[in-house]
Amino acid sequence: MKRPTAFEKIHRTEILGKLTLPDRVLFRGHLKLRDPRTLGIFLKHSHVMLKDFGAYAEARTAELKAHAERLAAEAGRRFGSLSSFRPRGTRSRS
Repeated sequence: MKRPTAFEKIHRTEILGKLTLPDRVLFRGHLKLRDPRTLGIFLKHSHVMLKDFGAYAEARTAELKAHAERLAAEAGRRFGSLSSFRPRGTRSRS
């Protein structure tokens, strides 16, 4: 258990408990947008009409790519595309 902070020492008589959380949370996974119901829920939540999904997806893709390029540049890393990418499970095992 960590030692109390200066704030906690000063207010120790008024503090009933302490909530400690991680400094970041990583969410992993994906949305199966091939299912029309899932796509519909996602679009409704995102306030996007179905007819506008193409433009919406292209804009989000461009934002994501720009963000990744910026992070790579800040870290002094190179940025490139994987021309031979295939989803997991689709690669042939030789």
